[in-house]
Amino acid sequence: WNADGTLDYLGRNDDQVKIRGVRIELGELEAQLAQLPGIEEALVMAREDEPGQSRLVAYFIERADSATVAAAQLR
Repeated sequence: WNADGTLDYLGRNDDQVKIRGVRIELGELEAQLAQLPGIEEALVMAREDEPGQSRLVAYFIERADSATVAAAQLR
């Protein structure tokens, strides 16, 4: 609350995003990626490459003791 009685909305306090009208829990996607063999850690985020066009992007760290993760496994 501000001194003048107005409230500033700073955004959501969770990892939910809305893309093309569909609500997506980024944490759920990260958890699913982390369960794949060869993935140690994953991060998923909504990125806007073109104005108004959000896309999901995933970054991950491979396990040192496993084979390389194929892109086809991630789709």
